[in-house]
Amino acid sequence: MQHPKTFWKKKSLMCLFISNLVKNQQTPSNQWLVQRWLADKKRHLARPKSLISGRGPVNQALAKPDEALDLKHSKIKQEWSHEYQPPPGQPLTGSLAATSPVEEIIAPVLARPDLLITRNVEWANLAFGFEQQNRYVIIDPRQPQAPVGYILEDSNILLRQLMRTRRPFVASILDANGTVVFQVRRPIWFINSAIYVEIDGKVIGECHRRWHLWRRNYDVYLGNKQFAAVENPGFWHWTFTLKDRNQGRLAEIDRNWRGFGYEFLTDAGQYMIRFGDAEPLPVSRTLTLLERAVALALAVSLDNDYFSRHSNAGWGLPLPFFGSGE
Repeated sequence: MQHPKTFWKKKSLMCLFISNLVKNQQTPSNQWLVQRWLADKKRHLARPKSLISGRGPVNQALAKPDEALDLKHSKIKQEWSHEYQPPPGQPLTGSLAATSPVEEIIAPVLARPDLLITRNVEWANLAFGFEQQNRYVIIDPRQPQAPVGYILEDSNILLRQLMRTRRPFVASILDANGTVVFQVRRPIWFINSAIYVEIDGKVIGECHRRWHLWRRNYDVYLGNKQFAAVENPGFWHWTFTLKDRNQGRLAEIDRNWRGFGYEFLTDAGQYMIRFGDAEPLPVSRTLTLLERAVALALAVSLDNDYFSRHSNAGWGLPLPFFGSGE
């Protein structure tokens, strides 16, 4: 049996090696995310106990949903704000024309041919097997000087340790100024996962995994109408293509390879969503802004279903193999 001192020494050396590896990667989004994570952690520790326990002012605020939302995200807006929000990369015309106030709010994040989504290293998960809340940075590869948005998970700490990637959570999608533009909700699951896009508490779209022994199949809906399906061959195929009923390509979600150190040691995922344009990715039609919000939710679901390997290898509750994705 390995001596405890030797075990923790190896853990410390591994963390030091990975820390140096991350520093050598020229990825600005990782640095931004670590800074935001630390700021958010300080914000949480500074909150009054009445807000954390659910007693006191929160009960009064729950009677007014708008005020409750402002109370929850007011400090996040201050800490996650940027002076510069990259302008939309595509003209807001045709299918991308904003026809409602909701679409005007999500347009600065989603009106772009490509989105690069990065999940940063979970150090507590890596070193101790402690499952943390996922944090993502959203970058426009054509305007990488500043993030266009963020994704913040909100979930129960005990369910994270027991259920791991099958846990329920709500993730808020924020623009570069820290304003919540919409949310995705993922219920607890055992066989097939699902994720729902919510705006002002109303479900506007959803993605449902369709069970198969090895294929990775999904049905994608806007409202009650299915507008796309994904049929990935599974195994080492890391490109997920959204297709219409005529097998026309609508968008692609690629799991990017970031090098041996990142993939096998840190488990820091990175995804490219390609919505298509005339030149980089020919598509049968341009997805609307609301459909793109559902595609972004699908990328979050894929990350949890298939690519969070450290989350699957911790202390979690043993569950049957079906639906695990691998």
